[in-house]
This record gives sequence, structure tokens and C-alpha cells, in this order.
Amino acid sequence: VGMAAITSICGTMAFFVLRLEKFADPSSDWHVESQTAAVVLACVVALIVSWSFMDIFDVTTDTLLYCYAKDKLTNGAAVGAPPNMRRLYEDAEARVKMQQGEAPRDRMKYSRVGTASHYYTGH
Repeated sequence: VGMAAITSICGTMAFFVLRLEKFADPSSDWHVESQTAAVVLACVVALIVSWSFMDIFDVTTDTLLYCYAKDKLTNGAAVGAPPNMRRLYEDAEARVKMQQGEAPRDRMKYSRVGTASHYYTGH
């Protein structure tokens, strides 16, 4: 969805910019002969840039999830995770367990998450 949106927006912007008199007037030094080719080229460049960005975003989120899981496996709780990230993952875990029919547990009762804030340095 993100790559399609970025490519569409860039293509639309290129289309409207190329309709300006500066680029549409044949007597102008900035005249673009084939506006269709220019819009297609803009879309291709936008697709490459958005794909690169989304690929980096995908790897980053996978790495965060892996580190969270490893921290939780090693320490019994995600002691190194920032509080907002920890809450996000715990809420997601609770939703999955509810969908699977398991009773949600009191996270403060069974984990050290509530006492782990002194481990987080904010970096």
C-alpha cells in the first residue's frame, strides 16, 4: 500500500507539474516533448525509492521484534524495551491469546515488566 501510494502521488505531481506553461509551451527552453514518458520515468524513480524505504522499514521492524523476543526469552520479560514498545507488543500478545481462546493473564503479576523501567536508558 505504501509503495503504491508514494508512486501514485509522485506520478500525479509530475503530471500536474508538466502541465505548467513552462514545460508545456513548445517555445520554452524547458519544454518536455514527451510528457507521458516523463511521468512514467517519475513513477519508476518513485517506485525504486519507495521500495528501498519500505525494505529498510521492513528489516528494522523485524529486527525490533527479534530483539524484543530474545530479551523476553533471556530475561523472562523485555527489560531492555522502551515502555511504549513493550506495551504495544504485550497488547498484541494478549489479543492473539484471546483469539486463540486462552485467558489473558495479569502481566504485572507474572512478569518483571512493571519493575523494568530502571533498565531503559532512553537510547
